[in-house]
Parts: sequence; structure tokens; C-alpha cells
Amino acid sequence: MIVVDNFLSQQDFEVFNEASKWKLGHKNTWVDRMQPKTLYFEWLSDMLWNWYGMPNSAVGFEYWTNILDKKHRLDWHVDKDETLAKKKVVKTPLFGCVLYGEHKDLSGGNLEIGGLVDEPEVIRPVPNRVVFFDASVPHRVSDIKTGVRRTFATNIWEYKIEL
Repeated sequence: MIVVDNFLSQQDFEVFNEASKWKLGHKNTWVDRMQPKTLYFEWLSDMLWNWYGMPNSAVGFEYWTNILDKKHRLDWHVDKDETLAKKKVVKTPLFGCVLYGEHKDLSGGNLEIGGLVDEPEVIRPVPNRVVFFDASVPHRVSDIKTGVRRTFATNIWEYKIEL
């Protein structure tokens, strides 16, 4: 796992947090590795994975946003190819990444990783913090007591997934 605070420059973080980018939220979107990156979140995913060191075996990535509050939770899960999961086949991405957006008065909403057997690793949702982690390991978001948690997420894959 890699955790980096103040990942984006102040100017890039302000652009990342523009209300228009978060208004509707984004459902999972696929981007081929070699296609031109014309949309903001395509560019952001590509930038994150290039910083991390995208493996040669990666053919592309998916991205989405999560906007969670105390009424909406994200329980224990692994990131997986959802189309194959419907056929009872579990295939997971090469790696996962979350980037925390701006939030006010957030209490709770920690990323917890690997807690089904041992104590989970707990990562606080600090604005402009990026977390690269093995998304095949069970993880969840702890209960949110107050506020809204905004997260941009992306996974890299070694085959094109169907969304």
C-alpha cells in the first residue's frame, strides 16, 4: 500500500473539487490505456497510474466517484469484474486507488483494508490524500457519523472489463 498526502498541487486540487465534477457523480467508466484522454477523470486516472507506475500488462482502467454520507455506506467487499461476478466468477483488478476530495465536518468514513481475519489497516479520509492498494483484499468504508465523503476511485486491469 502507498499513501501520499497533498498529492495534487493546490491548483489541481481546486479543479478536482469543482462542484460540476461531483454534481452528478460518475458511474464506472472504462478507458483503454492507449486511447486519448479527453475527459477530466480520464486524465486524472491516467496521471495517477503513470505516477504509480502502470504495469506493462495493464490494458486500461476504470474510474468512478463515491459520495457517501451517514445514510449511504460501503460494506466489506473486494473490487471485481462485476459482469463475471454475476456468473459466479471472481476476477480482481491489478491494483486500486482512491483520491479523497474536499469535505467539511466529516466524522468517520475511514478506509479499512483487510479486516475480516485480523484488525484492519485504517486510513483516514484526508483531503488530497491518495491511497494505492490491493483492491482484491477485502475493504470497506467505516460508518460516517457526520458530513459527506467524496472519493475518486480507479482500478487498473489486465483485460478489458465490460461495464
